[in-house]
Amino acid sequence: MSTPVAVGYDDSEHSERAVAWALDEARLRGLPLLLVTVHLTMGAPPPPAEGETDPSAERKSVQDMLDAAKRRLELTAPDVSIETALISASTSSGGLVSESHKWALLVLGDRGRGGFAGILLGSTTTQVSAHAHCPVIVVRDTDTGDGPNAGRVVIGVDGSVLSQAAVRFGLREARLRRLPVTVLHAWHYPTTTRDGYFVLGVGDREAMENRATAVLSDSLAGIRREYADVEVTRTSLHGNTRQILLEQSRGAQLLVVGSRGHGGFAGLVLGSTSQAMLHHAHAPVAIVHAADEATP
Repeated sequence: MSTPVAVGYDDSEHSERAVAWALDEARLRGLPLLLVTVHLTMGAPPPPAEGETDPSAERKSVQDMLDAAKRRLELTAPDVSIETALISASTSSGGLVSESHKWALLVLGDRGRGGFAGILLGSTTTQVSAHAHCPVIVVRDTDTGDGPNAGRVVIGVDGSVLSQAAVRFGLREARLRRLPVTVLHAWHYPTTTRDGYFVLGVGDREAMENRATAVLSDSLAGIRREYADVEVTRTSLHGNTRQILLEQSRGAQLLVVGSRGHGGFAGLVLGSTSQAMLHHAHAPVAIVHAADEATP
């Protein structure tokens, strides 16, 4: 079987939105769609006591849910090959991450059945976005209305290695969906210290703007020619990176960011900006890792 587009499925409203996106993605890429569910296990269980659910019966119930979803999709999307996978693991995130190297892409809803009304993002989605071995798209419950980048793919860049991986992924998505692209860089004056406190720095605005232009050019270097058919607008804005990305995501079809940028710490797999996008962006969010640049 070809490398599939995988989608986390648990029969929730959030996962149904993810399935709709993943189905479209599989169709555009000419790849199979893989419905994935994790069956939680805690080692070899003892025989069920009277009144308890038999783990094997529980697993069968989960597989039945997957099979029912597969049959429904085969009726509505006969042009896409639909497969299922039931992963046994001690955690949902661990199960998905361990299998993610087999997938071209993983699509998740922003919350599953384990979520609570006050939590915007399920812990599974956060963990998988940080550690997956393939790009991850999180389909948020957002309104695709008006905004500065309505109908566009927005790619956030900061000059890091991950920026080029994000640009390559975003340009490919834009080509598949026949959408224009905004490559966006947010810049600010360096922060300095005074009397033991951090204060906003000052500097030569023209020099900072020139540097921002260079960051945009470097992020596209070696990639732009390959995607010459995609309309690209380069935009640099002065201000807080998170606030700018959030505002510029309004109306966008997709926001693409690297898993971690220049501001990240060595032990931080998912940077604070990427986490903020997962929680608050006004569009579906793609998280791209360094190794994803070579993803077919």
